[in-house]
Amino acid sequence: MTTIAKKFKDKFTKKVFACPSCSKQLRVPIKPGKILMVTCSRCSGQIQLSFKSPLSELFTWEQGRPFSYNFRMFTWRLKGLPMQFKISLLLQTIIMIWMFQLLAGMLMGPKAPSAEPLAPKADYVRKI
Repeated sequence: MTTIAKKFKDKFTKKVFACPSCSKQLRVPIKPGKILMVTCSRCSGQIQLSFKSPLSELFTWEQGRPFSYNFRMFTWRLKGLPMQFKISLLLQTIIMIWMFQLLAGMLMGPKAPSAEPLAPKADYVRKI
């Protein structure tokens, strides 16, 4: 694998953290929803890391709160997301809407022809 491809892959599958004891840079695999125990190779210090999916945090809903409060909190959490994630979420939403329209069009089938044939409309009146 080329170094450019490896760097691109590592950007989305690994995260770099600094050890709190000795500040050594540690590269850790990203495992959303799991808790990892990472041991520093320099000082043998242990770090407990947990990765949360930004999408699951984005759509949390507090029971018993009014809709306006939950919507305001949703927009606040959306503003805090990185731009790359916002663009990805927007593109995924557009693709899902497009696929839904495509599927709905296939399920509805072609429109049945009307009983009366349409007469061509004249754009002008011809005088004889």
